[in-house]
Amino acid sequence: MQKKKIQERIERIKNKELRDNILNDVDSLHSITDANIFDAASEAFVQKYEDEIEFVTYFRAQWLVQNSNWFLGAASNSPSTNNALESFNRVIKDSNTLRERFPLSRFLVVAKEMV
Repeated sequence: MQKKKIQERIERIKNKELRDNILNDVDSLHSITDANIFDAASEAFVQKYEDEIEFVTYFRAQWLVQNSNWFLGAASNSPSTNNALESFNRVIKDSNTLRERFPLSRFLVVAKEMV
């Protein structure tokens, strides 16, 4: 999801509290892991902000029709980051090294155990 593009559109809304609420709701939509729930939640989102006609029109066209697979549940069993390598690195750090720096000899032992 390109949050910058959404933020550019949201900046056109004068009410700062409303802008913050919309951004929070977009983040919540992005976090949904089931397609059926996403469909229901996105319709509720559109209804909630129906008074913001310009933004809702843009959001529906760009993020619900044209780029409809931007939420986490669209690609199940895939990493939640854009880069699978970063996801793999996090697993290594969390599970194997516990985020410690090892001397080379200990690192080689840990690396061999991981493989």
